[in-house]
Amino acid sequence: MWMILVPLALGAAEPAGAVASTVVNAPQARQPLAIGIHEPTLNGVRMWYRVAGRNRGVPVVYVAGGPGGNHFEFATIAGPSIERTQRMVYFDGRGIGRSERPASGDYRIATLVDDLEALRRHLGVPRIVVMGHSISGILALEYAARFPRSTAALVLVGGVWNLPSSCRERLDHLASFNPQ
Repeated sequence: MWMILVPLALGAAEPAGAVASTVVNAPQARQPLAIGIHEPTLNGVRMWYRVAGRNRGVPVVYVAGGPGGNHFEFATIAGPSIERTQRMVYFDGRGIGRSERPASGDYRIATLVDDLEALRRHLGVPRIVVMGHSISGILALEYAARFPRSTAALVLVGGVWNLPSSCRERLDHLASFNPQ
């Protein structure tokens, strides 16, 4: 179902001249929104992201779920459909996928939101569409609340809205199979 909703939600992004492009796995492209792999240092941590798709409208920043998740599954399954009309930025934030795991161990929501804002500034765009997957739905909501003028639209994919409540529900469900 989310594959149907995502293109509809992305329609809120501002249209601009579309330019066809292909994905190139080149290390560190010169322009932050150039097709390919980028590894800038943001907030003191080396981050990894890949740009793909058409250069049309506001870039869609996919924020990988976690902990321990990455962009690969989403980019492989849903990405090609979205990339036909949108510029996608697949972002593996600190400690996720190919990004650095900081020695500080700082993974607070406020820090992750700061990282996402640093990415937006690095991209050189006034606004982004924030697409939060799984637990990164919380990050996407927090980003939109803190930076409403920088948020063109919000897309939540299989999101977790209330982590304590979700954990309790999951434990209750598992307990119904094995009461001990």
